[in-house]
Amino acid sequence: MARDGLEVLCEAEARLLLGQVPIGRVCVPVHGVALVVPVTFMVFEDEILFFSADGAKLRAAQRHTLVTFEADDYDAVTRSGWSVVVTGILEQAATPARLAATSAAILRPWAAGDRHHLLRIAPLSITGRRLLPSDPQELLT
Repeated sequence: MARDGLEVLCEAEARLLLGQVPIGRVCVPVHGVALVVPVTFMVFEDEILFFSADGAKLRAAQRHTLVTFEADDYDAVTRSGWSVVVTGILEQAATPARLAATSAAILRPWAAGDRHHLLRIAPLSITGRRLLPSDPQELLT
């Protein structure tokens, strides 16, 4: 239902939207501070997969840390868009099936460096919101 141009998405639609963009942001707690890092990702069997170098994300995955993930898209002309937020457990994910899926989807990190650790977020909750297009008359003023 839309309220003031903001529509809360059902989980099924939020899941569908996640598969439509290649970049998201993972938020990992590091010494009590939220570290937010952009990642290239894919959705595979309801999990979010991405590669990581050694560092905070890998350490969080080794501890099975609760993390937040966000992906979005927008249209600046119509002032519309959507955002999906996933809360889940971050873990290492290098199984043959997951590696084959990432290879078939050509999932590659955009950032330089050795990012060979495949990580996954196993969702506990998925929420989403859509900002509906502005009234065309409002865009003229």
